[in-house]
Amino acid sequence: MIKKRKKIKVILDLSMSMKTCIGAVYLFLQEMDDRIRNTEVLDLEYQLTWFSSGKNGNVVFSDGRMSTRDPVEFFGAVRGLTLCRGNRMTSDEDVEAGWKTALSSMAGEAGEQAVFFFSDYRMENEIRLEQEHGVNRVFLFLPENSHARYRFRMTGSGGNVQIAMPILQWSLETLMKPWTESMWSGLMTYMNLMNEE
Repeated sequence: MIKKRKKIKVILDLSMSMKTCIGAVYLFLQEMDDRIRNTEVLDLEYQLTWFSSGKNGNVVFSDGRMSTRDPVEFFGAVRGLTLCRGNRMTSDEDVEAGWKTALSSMAGEAGEQAVFFFSDYRMENEIRLEQEHGVNRVFLFLPENSHARYRFRMTGSGGNVQIAMPILQWSLETLMKPWTESMWSGLMTYMNLMNEE
C-alpha cells in the first residue's frame, strides 16, 4: 500500500516575547521529528518561515541556556528543515501578508497539508487565506488567555467558500513544560487521522 505523502509547514512569529521560548520550540520539533521518523504512517517535509517585527533576540532554552545565533542559523540545526526567511511584521496587514507568503507554496501540492504555527501574537486578528488548495490541519501554539483568533477562508471551484478546518491548540506555556507520553500520543493520533480521510 502506497502511503500518502504529507507536507508540514512550521511558522514562527517572533514578534515579541516569542524569542523566550524558541529553545522549547526547537526541542519540540526535534522530538517530533524523531518520533515521526520512527513511524510508517507519516512522511514529513519541514519548511520553516519565521517573522520578526524587531531585531533578533537571544535564543533561550527552557533550562536557561542561551544562544545569540540568528534564528535561521539556529533552526538550521533541525534535521531536514528547509529555511525560508519571512518578512518583518509591523502591522496586522503584514501578519496577513506573511501568512499568505508562508502558505502560498502549498497551493497545488500533492499530499495532505498541515501547519504548526507558534506565535505570541496577543491582539485579536483575522487571517484570510485565498487558496485553491491548502491545509487541513492547523496546530496553534498561542499564549494562555490569548485573544488572537484566526479565520481561514479558501477559494473553491464554486467561488469563495468557508471551509471548516480542524484546529488543535496548545498554550506556549504548555510547550515550555516537558511533554508527557499521553500528550505525544494524542498528537500522533491526531496527525495520523490525515491518512484516514
